[in-house]
Amino acid sequence: MSNIKGKRKLGKGHYRQVFNFSNTSVLKLAVSKKGIRSNRNEVKVYKHARKKNRKYLGKIKKYGKNYTWILMKKYRSRAKNTEANQIRLKRIIKKLRRNNIKPMDIVARNGKIKRGNVAIYKKRLVIIDYGKFKIRKKK
Repeated sequence: MSNIKGKRKLGKGHYRQVFNFSNTSVLKLAVSKKGIRSNRNEVKVYKHARKKNRKYLGKIKKYGKNYTWILMKKYRSRAKNTEANQIRLKRIIKKLRRNNIKPMDIVARNGKIKRGNVAIYKKRLVIIDYGKFKIRKKK
């Protein structure tokens, strides 16, 4: 499924497509089994995160029972790759790790923020693509 009638495509990854659903929401649509896995991962990570850490994760409003789609809050401003934002993101990563969440795919190998995965909302960094995050089992 490459298009949704009346909805503008905002982005496309290997396994999911993102559509403008409304003024306040985006629809993440899985286009493969790995996309379903990414959607399921995002839902599980969001539910697992402590309330104080959820502010750093894109808000999931609704999702399909079989994880073929997610309705997420729309964040308009992408994070710029500044030294200050890199420091802020490192602090967020530490907080998430303390919550047994292993962040992945938000920083490139060269240390720069992956702009398509991190946004700014109310002067705060928000991770909007966390489909590759892992929940670590407690020891």
